[in-house]
Amino acid sequence: MLALLQTRPELGMAMLASMALWTRRLAGKLQLLTQRRVEERLAV
Repeated sequence: MLALLQTRPELGMAMLASMALWTRRLAGKLQLLTQRRVEERLAV
């Protein structure tokens, strides 16, 4: 794997971009869940 990344660094950049997108999506979902729980607590 490291040899492949050394010969084709664009693959490493693509992997980082993919992981960053996944992380942003996960953070957004967690934020929505957190907000929903707070709103539910306030409604009760």
